[in-house]
Amino acid sequence: MLRVLTFCSAIVTALLALPAAALAVTVWQGEAVVTAANSNCSFPGDERRTIGVGTVIKSVYRPRAVDGNGPTTRLSFVHDSGALFAMIFDGNLAAPRPTGDFTGYGATHSGVMISNRFAAYTSYTQSPATVTADTVFVTISARVEDFMFLDGCDATFRAAYSRR
Repeated sequence: MLRVLTFCSAIVTALLALPAAALAVTVWQGEAVVTAANSNCSFPGDERRTIGVGTVIKSVYRPRAVDGNGPTTRLSFVHDSGALFAMIFDGNLAAPRPTGDFTGYGATHSGVMISNRFAAYTSYTQSPATVTADTVFVTISARVEDFMFLDGCDATFRAAYSRR
């Protein structure tokens, strides 16, 4: 029994000694600015829910296959500390892929949880085209359908990120 306890203790000690970097993820944090939005993006009388030209939104970019980020690219937005909109892209966005579909999840301004909602994006551009763990700055722009889970809200944004 003592051998088993010693063996288990050695395994736990070895696992705890693994470098933290092996489990790390690398993200870029920044802000997105809405450069175009249709009328379905506004809520008359409730400016906290309105997405319009000039709206600034906190954003995090997590590209696929960089450190521990996994096989998908994720782009998330937090608007007025009240709504979270995250987009998951399959495939390699570094390849010429200006249009496609994404899966959305998050929470609306009303607190409604959303998952596995599909929508389309167009005009996606990213610089640099290929992001590595050594990339310091990234810029992204795109046009997104149902932005921030607002039905019929087509919005275009440009975002700038720095590695965290």
